[in-house]
Amino acid sequence: MSNLKKHAVNTTGRLHLRGADEELLYADNQKKRPIVAVIYGPGSKEYQRAMTEQSNRAIDRLKKKGKQDTTPEESAKEKAEFLSDITHSIENLIGDEPVCTDKNLIKEQYLDQEIGFIVDQVAKHAGDWGNFKKPSAQS
Repeated sequence: MSNLKKHAVNTTGRLHLRGADEELLYADNQKKRPIVAVIYGPGSKEYQRAMTEQSNRAIDRLKKKGKQDTTPEESAKEKAEFLSDITHSIENLIGDEPVCTDKNLIKEQYLDQEIGFIVDQVAKHAGDWGNFKKPSAQS
């Protein structure tokens, strides 16, 4: 193994979602069921595939319209598509269901402007390689 390989990152990372007030989100009043997004990181095949698809959509738009500009609605839809592609699951999203992997339902959450702060959190988390760092063997 190369000396660099020992610094490899995990393919997914967990993000305990926060509300607009920066308080951690829970599905219950007892705070025993955290709402957690499991995100594919930049070192994963899923993330790379989503990046490629995002680039392809931009190229297709350029070919069709002859320009790269988008409306705010188109931009929000493309961001939601990308984020749903890199989201493995969201824990405690719906009722008593412990894990939601339904891409369409997850995408709906990312499209909901009233909870747009979730989009910002997930995008920021996914873009930081440090969030996917493996725990130290000495810990």
